[in-house]
Amino acid sequence: MTFKEFLKEYNLKLDSRQQKAAEQTEGAVLVLAVPGSGKTTVLVTRLGYMIKCKGINPENILTVTYTKAATGDMGERFYSFFAGSIPMPVFRTINSLCVSVIKLYERLKGTTAFDLVTDDKITGLIIRDGYKKYMKDFPTEGDIKDIRTAISYVKNMMLKEDDFTDDDIGVKGFKKIYKYYNDKLREKRLMDYDDQMVYAHTILVKYPRILKFFSNKFKYICVDEAQDTSKIQHRIIKLLTAENGNIFMVGDEDQSIYGFRAAYPEALVNFEKEYKNAKVLLMEKNYRSSQEIVKVADGVIQKNKDRHPKNMQAVSKNKGKVNFIKTAGSAAQYIELLKTAKNHKGETAVLFRNNESAIPLVNLLEKEKIPFSYRQTDGAFFSNRVVTDILNIIKFAQNPSDTELFMQIYYKINSILKLSRAAAEGACDEASATGRTIPRVLCANPLYRRGKDTAIFANVIKNVNTRKPGQFIAEVYNALGYGEYMENMHYPAQKINILISVATQEKTMRDFLLRMIALEDIVRNRQYNGTDFILSTVHSSKGLEYETVYLMDIQDGILPSVNMFDDPKLYEEERRLFYVAMTRAKKELNIFDLNQSGRASFTLEAAGDLKGKGETVTKNMPKVYDRINHRQFGAGTVIAADGDFITVSFDGGRTRKFSFKVLREKGLLMMNKSAKNGQ
Repeated sequence: MTFKEFLKEYNLKLDSRQQKAAEQTEGAVLVLAVPGSGKTTVLVTRLGYMIKCKGINPENILTVTYTKAATGDMGERFYSFFAGSIPMPVFRTINSLCVSVIKLYERLKGTTAFDLVTDDKITGLIIRDGYKKYMKDFPTEGDIKDIRTAISYVKNMMLKEDDFTDDDIGVKGFKKIYKYYNDKLREKRLMDYDDQMVYAHTILVKYPRILKFFSNKFKYICVDEAQDTSKIQHRIIKLLTAENGNIFMVGDEDQSIYGFRAAYPEALVNFEKEYKNAKVLLMEKNYRSSQEIVKVADGVIQKNKDRHPKNMQAVSKNKGKVNFIKTAGSAAQYIELLKTAKNHKGETAVLFRNNESAIPLVNLLEKEKIPFSYRQTDGAFFSNRVVTDILNIIKFAQNPSDTELFMQIYYKINSILKLSRAAAEGACDEASATGRTIPRVLCANPLYRRGKDTAIFANVIKNVNTRKPGQFIAEVYNALGYGEYMENMHYPAQKINILISVATQEKTMRDFLLRMIALEDIVRNRQYNGTDFILSTVHSSKGLEYETVYLMDIQDGILPSVNMFDDPKLYEEERRLFYVAMTRAKKELNIFDLNQSGRASFTLEAAGDLKGKGETVTKNMPKVYDRINHRQFGAGTVIAADGDFITVSFDGGRTRKFSFKVLREKGLLMMNKSAKNGQ
């Protein structure tokens, strides 16, 4: 049976590029498939063709998928194509394959490997204990999540302890916690899922007999979503295919957005160097999105340098719409989305960078009783240090005699209090002994007074119930110096903005505190219910499509999160994330531009007018009257420049002096066009 006869028998319709890819059954082949190009159809068709027409034993064909869910979906798709008339090949995750390698090793050596720890609570407790030991503090839910992700990253990237620093990973105290974590696992004779891959890779390298067994068993290996595969996974696959040379990868480095989980798109970029006589095939036709969406998205991704050259082409005759929505800030964005939710027609998705971005919108939708679905919610925002600090300050303001709360918050606002721990404890002791509030003790006792700063603290705390909730949080950030603390700790200002957005919807502080409790319950327990107004992170939307898409928070400092000059590699991943978000839309794409001054970098790229209209900060020192955008303080004008230092007058009224070198190193500064002569 010829390939064309095979397609006809099973009523499979493929374009010429898809056919060429599906016919490749031997050797090393990489298929680079743009969004909406039908890669799964090609992969499944090829598998059926290999078994039916080429007579290849299905047990000799292994298709590796990223998740168990993807494995199940692939099996279902295969059955739907061939209705049981063709025996099914092997679909497995890489971890499942590694388990088989370890079990064979155990049988041959008569030994037992460490047990797999499947309960996140166990690893979470180990991480918590390590954090407490080295950071002298209790970790939040977000801290544990970040450390867990970092551990997986290090193992998947095959890094040794000497290969990285805490700054490289971006988690304070990580190296010590990482060692503690691994030592405790070994003590308990446990390994995590990433250890399975490390162990299996070591076995395959050290024991040629075991490697040969699996090479003979799986003579043909296919890899789905190859751009999401990690470095160690690619190494395992390379070992298994070295003898037969039959490797078929389907993916797209332009859609690699899991760098934080050690996705390794470099393997695709370097495919021809890695595999002998390799072929790289392109599937450039997009069957999903309208012409305008494809044009804009392709124009953006073309700016990346680390990629194979390719051009996405729209098959659809529908011209479609791409709209750029400029708003005055986040609050206006949420109001516009609320209107959209009330009046939308058909399937509409709101996509965002981080789950926390949607919290003010969830708040508004719930208040208005508008139905919505939320994919893969994450409640870590509510246990974040910034959030708990602000709530603790509010609670202290309502009960200013609470010594325990004061000891938790005083050093967070110590830029105005200027208290040593001993002095803070002394003030608490005096308050307990005299029955006075702590602010009164601080103002009355010369030992604790620091001029007007102590009075400012007392005044802000005293007025908690006379201020609107959003106004009070802003005062904590500005007047009490919490913003300075956040800057010193390199905490982004977004969480404060979200808190203020929620707070402005409430009349009293009590209402706000109760609303925060209710919102946490809503966010943590919200289930995807099929409603056609959908909230999702960009990462959770990968592989999905929607009639209409709204992209939130397209703002320098959020998306993109970094400066193109400070971290070009990460900036390219940020651009890939933006590209994936855009290509979820079928007919209409709406992009919110939140930059307070000028237009956001990615909005400019999408609009095709980046040059000369608000580029990211250059290597040159800003000049007086230049407009800048600080990731925490927002937009402002440079009013003085002296050596390495610039003084900025921010639009909100604050004036601050910075080291330009530090701003660049931390990726905190974006440049806009000059403000001279009224520009």
